[in-house]
Amino acid sequence: MSELRLTPEQVATLSALAHAMIPADEKDEGVAAFHPGRRLADKIEGDLNPAPYLKGLRVAENAALEEFDRPVAKLDARSLEKLLGMLRDGAPALFK
Repeated sequence: MSELRLTPEQVATLSALAHAMIPADEKDEGVAAFHPGRRLADKIEGDLNPAPYLKGLRVAENAALEEFDRPVAKLDARSLEKLLGMLRDGAPALFK
């Protein structure tokens, strides 16, 4: 059995989505201090059934390319917000 290892692009996608869900504001830096991309990747890589999360990542990556012609990690805040709205229905595992 091979060990699952997310790509740097997938980690960047997770990080961008987490920053969009809990952004920095005048009070604090949001989720940034927790290095969410790598932490979430570690959880997915250690999960006994990572398939729903991997599917959610593919949905997010494909939607960003189709809708904005850019990878998730390269989207601006407004585009990320729109992408999150699209993903709530199409990739609920990412919100778990």
